[in-house]
Amino acid sequence: MFRIGSFLFLESFLLGVCTLLTGTELIQDLLVLANGKEFILAAAVPVLLIGAVVSMFPLLPHKKQTAGEPFYLFFAQEFSIFILALLFFPLLILGGWTGGFPQDFSGRLLLGSGLIAAVISGTAAGLLYGAFFLRAKTAEAVGTFLFALFCGFCGGGILLCFRSDWSSQIDLILLFALLLPAAQLIHLLCGFKGRFRIKLLVCILALLPAMLFQTVYTATGRKFLPAFHASLNTSNGRVAFTADSVFLNGSRIFYSREPFYAGKLRILVSLLQKNGGGLRAASIGEIDQRPAFLLASMPEVEHVDSCLVNAKRLRSVQQFRDEKGKLGFSADDPFRFFAKRAGEYDLFYLEIPVSRTLASYRFRSEEMFRVIRNALKDDGILAVPLPASEAERIRLIATVRKVFPNVHFATGRLNLLLASPELKPELSPEVLADHAESRFGGAPLLPPGFFLVTGGLLDDSEETARLGRLAAEQSPDRLFQPDSLRREWSHDPFFSTHAFRALLACFSFAVRNALWLLGIPAVLYLLLRYFKAVSPDRRAFFLSFENGFWAFGTAGVLLYLFQLRTGMLFGAVPVLLPLFAIGGLAGAFVARTAKSARAVYVVSALLPLVLTGLEWIPEAFQTPLLFAVPLPLGFCTAYVFLHFRRLCGEGNYAVFLPSVTLLGGGTGLLAGLILFPLIGLFPCCLLLTATRLSRIVRG
Repeated sequence: MFRIGSFLFLESFLLGVCTLLTGTELIQDLLVLANGKEFILAAAVPVLLIGAVVSMFPLLPHKKQTAGEPFYLFFAQEFSIFILALLFFPLLILGGWTGGFPQDFSGRLLLGSGLIAAVISGTAAGLLYGAFFLRAKTAEAVGTFLFALFCGFCGGGILLCFRSDWSSQIDLILLFALLLPAAQLIHLLCGFKGRFRIKLLVCILALLPAMLFQTVYTATGRKFLPAFHASLNTSNGRVAFTADSVFLNGSRIFYSREPFYAGKLRILVSLLQKNGGGLRAASIGEIDQRPAFLLASMPEVEHVDSCLVNAKRLRSVQQFRDEKGKLGFSADDPFRFFAKRAGEYDLFYLEIPVSRTLASYRFRSEEMFRVIRNALKDDGILAVPLPASEAERIRLIATVRKVFPNVHFATGRLNLLLASPELKPELSPEVLADHAESRFGGAPLLPPGFFLVTGGLLDDSEETARLGRLAAEQSPDRLFQPDSLRREWSHDPFFSTHAFRALLACFSFAVRNALWLLGIPAVLYLLLRYFKAVSPDRRAFFLSFENGFWAFGTAGVLLYLFQLRTGMLFGAVPVLLPLFAIGGLAGAFVARTAKSARAVYVVSALLPLVLTGLEWIPEAFQTPLLFAVPLPLGFCTAYVFLHFRRLCGEGNYAVFLPSVTLLGGGTGLLAGLILFPLIGLFPCCLLLTATRLSRIVRG
């Protein structure tokens, strides 16, 4: 039975709240610092590994430590808060600055700050959690700690849902950073029989980290962050505003003082492919809604559907309406929204800023273009501005050719790709001039002979022909293809520094030698497991490592899939963690009385394989499935951990099981984040399933 009324429950609950709040803010700040690039999630790997190793040190003399444990726990909490204060706010500030740094400097800054953040936060987490592991020695205390920790995760998620009512998320973190040692301080002073002066000294020491926390916040956050007039956390990133620009995760996606907006000409050229009026158009927009308003301003266009990526942005643009009511805005998922509108549109204009993240990559995948083709009429036109990078241009052309039989594009000032199921697009100056003359006649919309005069500037024929030949040899971008993920990051100028190039070279080496790099460690581990797991407590030691490997590895794959499918990982982190905790609470309750775990092992073995079927199930069920997976993931993790803890009894290795689980979690997260783009979704999930097979057989 869990001792809910104990001080251990209260302190563990506060620890869970503080962990979720701080972890969420740090992840979001690092995503902003990395311009939204999801590879930064790998920064959690050294945090877990360092934290697991550091948490073991307090447990080494656990048989002899009794009286000093409360003091150790208290000062571990104090020191953890102290060093987190040194880490947290510099990252917060750098995250706001990154968009103004030169690209090469940003890369070095990111790599250096990421390493520092991993070491500091891993050490802090290891000290803090090691102190709690030291206190939770018995099976009952471990169950209480785990149950309260999951309750804290849920409580932190609820607080984040209402954080708009607070001045800042930093205030929430500061509050619970104070409450955590305060609870332990009360517990400590209640059982301490020393003098009043010693108690007063302990209270003063408890205030020092909080004072540092608030001082750094006041001195840095308020001095440097107002470079942005305002910022807003959305589902797919942090949006910041200046007088003339809009930034998404540190990258500028809109500039109001752009001297020439080529989208005007691109939209005009796209409309000249069609004859007659009463056209229905569609677009997908981020912050920049100029394409939608330009389409609505055309007399030939009857209605425009603009699908925004985020609901908060929907509220910001709903006030803007054209006089004739042509514009219609929606915040639904673009895949789901346009899948319901088969054969409805004459023109689809797709202009997504290239930020080289998985969130934007999905809009340029083969799956997205198939949805667009389904939404277009047989003679409909797809218009896509070509990206600046040559590699991205080639991949885009190859992907569109895979879906549309008629594709034509032009480089130069126009930089436009047109595609249609049946209509043959035309971009030659002569044809455009004829279409403009027949469409507008003597109207003063275009100067006479506009396309004939500017044709050479609008289309570089030699470059167009060269890109066409290269695209014919290029494979299309698929949503869940690992080679596309590797190319998305390897061609990013952000990684142009020598340090990042060295890391990419190591990654390429791993791709070429994946069999040896995976096989040798696996064989060594199996041999070690076979010869050393001779007693129940030693067996539980290895099984806990495998449980952490499975749980965090599955979580890593889930995070990639979530970003690829929804693009809302930034805003979903505070939701996914509480869902995992709810499943963990259920697993902890059931594990109290359950005697067999074979059914849970079967479910946990099937769970990674369920993720492999994401590509084949209907679009309407993909997002609900991704939100549902954390529930059984948390259930199986908590259930199996407590089962192993009972199996271990009070043996020599019992106290180390939480640290070993974290060590396996760091290894599994590394495997999930690296192996997915390395060997593909199915082999990666098959490896995670294999970690459960032995327990399915033995029960």
